Amino acid sequence: MRFLQNILKMPLVKNTLKLSSSNVLMYLLPIIVTPILSRLYSTECYGEWGLFSSAFMIINAVLFLSYENTIVKTRNQRELPALCWMCLAVALFIIVLTTFVFIVGRDLDIEFFVNFPSLPLLIVLLVITAFNQLFYNLSNRYEKYSLMAVANITQGLSQAFFRILLSMVKSLNGLILGNVLAQLSSVITYLVGLRRQIPVIYRSRPSLSEIRQMIRKYRNFPMFDAPGIVLEAAMVNMALIILSLYFPKSIIGCYSIIFQFMVLPISMVGSAMSKVYYKEISVAKEQGQIASVTKKVVKITFFLSLIPITFVVLGGDRFIEWYLGEKWEVAGNFALCLSMMSVPIVLTESVLPIYRVIDKQKTRFVFDLVCVIVGLGGMIVACETTTNIYRVLMVYVVLYTTVRFLLFFNVKKNSGMTLSLKEWLLSGSCVALCYVILAVRVYHLL
Repeated sequence: MRFLQNILKMPLVKNTLKLSSSNVLMYLLPIIVTPILSRLYSTECYGEWGLFSSAFMIINAVLFLSYENTIVKTRNQRELPALCWMCLAVALFIIVLTTFVFIVGRDLDIEFFVNFPSLPLLIVLLVITAFNQLFYNLSNRYEKYSLMAVANITQGLSQAFFRILLSMVKSLNGLILGNVLAQLSSVITYLVGLRRQIPVIYRSRPSLSEIRQMIRKYRNFPMFDAPGIVLEAAMVNMALIILSLYFPKSIIGCYSIIFQFMVLPISMVGSAMSKVYYKEISVAKEQGQIASVTKKVVKITFFLSLIPITFVVLGGDRFIEWYLGEKWEVAGNFALCLSMMSVPIVLTESVLPIYRVIDKQKTRFVFDLVCVIVGLGGMIVACETTTNIYRVLMVYVVLYTTVRFLLFFNVKKNSGMTLSLKEWLLSGSCVALCYVILAVRVYHLL
């Protein structure tokens, strides 16, 4: 009992719990809302939302060229205004470039751009998200974890409310518009919580020479960190775009809802911990304690990573089919395939900031590049050679999972973290048992 109390008192765990508590609520909320939405919206609507969100996530990954992470890393408070203004300028450029690419794509009659659900809503969402991310990183710098949690909760609740409300308007895809309005509610929450800090930054107008100095000083972020993040986002979201070129919207809708229902929510907990972990190891580096901090994070996230896969192993796929309704009969089979990805995603998501702190963004970039080439390349080959969606998914999942596990072992090496033989045997046997059971159950689908 005392051991548990000591763990809960650690700043890393305490601050992570503040963020994760809101993320857990956002995970539980879809559990309540999803069966309602799955009956209000068609599989085609979810297919449109999947395409929209995939494009958004890829662009969002490069929105600031990773410069937003310098807001947390810098130890010099005087650099902060220049970094914030630089981030907004970069975001404006990316949004204008995105608009140009989509317009040209439509003029060239490229299928993806022609069939894209709504360019205006995408642009609006990117603008709102730019401020949302900027305020998120400012809150992280000032250790306003309670504000970050409240903003997360506000976003989750408002998204559920708007999506249900907008389902009554048949001419709109409420899944998309509801997300836009939810992001806006989060921005408003941050504006209230940062009402003292934001005016100070706004009034501090840095010169162009100061901004150029920041660009040079933190050049590794756009050169290696940003491409790595984009490749990671592309690995997950391009899969849906590729599938949309070979399979109907109803199949894409099932894939989209399962991915967001099972993989994304649990990865959000890992993402929340990564924000706190980034701040902790930025300080721990100077004290030579990166290994100990990393090990604490890995121990926590390992148990979180087992939640989705254990749920499916215990028959959760059948529950999902009943839970979503009769329109989603293949969703349970998709859950069988995609649950294999949960372990490496959550394990690595929380500790990826280590590459920024030790200035090895290039290493992460190489792993992400290999992941994209191998994973998406394998998916394209599978799509060209078979019409069995489950075979395609398993090729993608196995290749993706393998590379992500290799990434985790590289993090372990770079952090200096060590595990005892008992820890290796216990964790390895748990993961192996789950994978063997899933392999047996997936085999009949192939």
